[in-house]
Amino acid sequence: MNEPMPQTPESVIASEAQQSMTSEDDEISLLDLLQVVADNLRLLILAPLAAGLLALGIPCKQSSAVIGF
Repeated sequence: MNEPMPQTPESVIASEAQQSMTSEDDEISLLDLLQVVADNLRLLILAPLAAGLLALGIPCKQSSAVIGF
């Protein structure tokens, strides 16, 4: 029958090295996250600011129309 081949120390080391390389590639470093935030900083600041001004402007516009200003 098909019996598994005995593992040599070299094959065990190669297998462990391959597993450690794949686990390192799967991680996301803090620097990667900071780079994404820095790249999108303008959008992260301007979009909420614009939405807040729009939300503030709509009630002010409606109340001035009712009052007559």
